[in-house]
Amino acid sequence: MNKTLITAKTNPDLDGVACMYAYAEYLRGVGEDAVAGVFGEAHVEAKYLLDRFSVNDLPANPAGPFDNFILVDMSEAKGLPDVVVLDRITEVIDHRSFGQGKETFPNAKIQNEPVGAAATLIAEKYFSAPFKISANSALLLAGAIYSNTLNFKGGVTTDRDHKALEWLKSQIAIPGQLVHEMFAAKTKSVVGDLETVVRSDFKSMNDIKGKKIGIAQLEIINLEEIITTNLTRILNLLKQLKQELALDHIFLTVPDLEKGFNLIVTDDLNYQKILSEALGVSFTNSLAKTDHLLMRKEIIPMLRK
Repeated sequence: MNKTLITAKTNPDLDGVACMYAYAEYLRGVGEDAVAGVFGEAHVEAKYLLDRFSVNDLPANPAGPFDNFILVDMSEAKGLPDVVVLDRITEVIDHRSFGQGKETFPNAKIQNEPVGAAATLIAEKYFSAPFKISANSALLLAGAIYSNTLNFKGGVTTDRDHKALEWLKSQIAIPGQLVHEMFAAKTKSVVGDLETVVRSDFKSMNDIKGKKIGIAQLEIINLEEIITTNLTRILNLLKQLKQELALDHIFLTVPDLEKGFNLIVTDDLNYQKILSEALGVSFTNSLAKTDHLLMRKEIIPMLRK
C-alpha cells in the first residue's frame, strides 16, 4: 500500500495543523496508509491547542519515505517542505483565491473553495463518514475555524463555516472560553517575541506594476495599546525586512481578534496612498484603522486589482 504524507506549508498555522491531523485520520478511517507531519515550527495557536488537549501523535519533520503527498491549507509551491515532490502530490485542499493549479500540481486533484477555513473543507468530509471523528480532530478543526474566521467576524466567513462548526459542536464539547484563551495565548506570544512572530507569518506579492510588496500580519487582542506602545519597534522591523528581502514596499496589517477592526502600519508615504485607496482608510502617524475586519488573504486580491 502506498504511504501518503499529509502536510501544509513549512511553519504551519493552526488551520494547516488541524487539517493535516484530521485528514490523515479520515484517510486512515477509509483504509489508506496516511500520516500527518509538521515541518518547521507550528504557529503559537496550534502549539497552544496541541498542548492544551495533549495531542501528542502529530510527528515533527517525519523522514519517510513517502510515495505520495497531499497538501492542506496550501496551494503554492513556494513554502513547501523540502520533502514534498511536486509531481507526486495527489491532492490539494485549500481556500485561497490566489492558489496555483494544474500547471504546478499536474497529478493532483485540486479542491480550492472560497470558505473561511480549510478546516471547514476537512470537517465536511466527516459529515457522511462511516466512523466518528476523534475528539482531538474535532477540537483542532473547531479551533481553526474560529481562528481563520476571527470568531466569525471576518469577511471570509461563509455559511459553510458556520455549519461545519455547529456539526463539530454536536460531536464534542468545546470549552466555552476556548476562543478567548486561544487568542490571548497568541497575543502573549506576539508581545514576547515580536520579531520572530512577524517573520514567521510574512508574505510577499507582486502588484500589477511588478512591484514587490511585503505584507506582515499579526493577529492579537487589545491591539491598539500593543501597537501604539511598540510602534517605533515595529516600523524599524519593517524597514529591516524591506531591506533584507529587497522589497519595494512593506506594511503590517493587524486584525483585532475580538473588536472587529484592523490597524494598518507603514511609514511609506507613497504606499500609504495606495493602501488608502484600496482599503478605504486614512493614515495618521503611520497608522490607519479600518471599520471592519480584513484578513491578509482578503487584502491581497484588493491590492492586486
